[in-house]
Amino acid sequence: MEKKGMNSEEIALYDRQIRLWGFNAQHALRQSRVLLITASPLSNEIAKNLVLAGIGELCLQDTRSVEKQDVFDQFFVEQSDIGKSKISCLIEKLKELNPLVKLSSLDTPVAELSESTVSSFQMVIATQLQYEEFCKVNSLCRSCQRPFYASSCYGLYGFAFADLVHHEFVIEKTVENKKVEQALSATQKPIQEALDIPLGSKLKPRLAKKVPAAYPAILSILKYNKSDPESIKKVCHEQQLDSNAIVNEGFLSNFSDNSSFQWMPVISIIGGVVAQDALNSISKRQYPIDNLWIYDAETSAGPIYML
Repeated sequence: MEKKGMNSEEIALYDRQIRLWGFNAQHALRQSRVLLITASPLSNEIAKNLVLAGIGELCLQDTRSVEKQDVFDQFFVEQSDIGKSKISCLIEKLKELNPLVKLSSLDTPVAELSESTVSSFQMVIATQLQYEEFCKVNSLCRSCQRPFYASSCYGLYGFAFADLVHHEFVIEKTVENKKVEQALSATQKPIQEALDIPLGSKLKPRLAKKVPAAYPAILSILKYNKSDPESIKKVCHEQQLDSNAIVNEGFLSNFSDNSSFQWMPVISIIGGVVAQDALNSISKRQYPIDNLWIYDAETSAGPIYML
């Protein structure tokens, strides 16, 4: 039996997902080609979720080899992999999870990525890049109208940013005891434009005081590569946020000391959220991240800010 171009083997493998979101959504995933930039611990988690969901092709970009620290940070590499290509090790393990997904590699450095390369994918997800690199990739995606996600983890904290350009999707609602679909859309900004907008100017004073301290802290390390208390307070000022109201000395010290640590429980949560949102975007179902999500594992807070 075949349906929507899927054979009986695929239908059996994805049965639970098809029951959840339907043949049309699973077919859209099957037709998708996604570029995942950098073989980081976070990208390992995202890749696992995308492959298990049954996307058509996942292309992994990285130029580095496995180092000793990677064995402790990444669950897809082992001691015997030290010195080998990160991508080749990752692809080898991902094949075991779902042989129906095509896996490919790209060894072009981020600085040399071109619009023609990016345009051959339906979506780009970038992890753990420098701010300028995120902006470059986002700009390339914008040039060819491709959805873009940026995400990083810093110790107990992390973020996910979505620029889906102009995204149309449907949500399912119950009206008079009947399930109906409602068509909606969202128009988003590129990361550089969005993060230059002072969050404090968009919020009422009462809500501005409730912004998690992780917000200015993440922006400090992302935009300025600094995690010290003074830099975080400076970002508060730039974002028109009251540093005395949202940060304390304990947080400032902890963030500065632990921001370079890769903690798998946090990575699992952030990777799961990014992958699920990417799957929803591809299948054009459910509200997307619109457009900056901040995660604070210390307080279990995960607000989304529309910038």
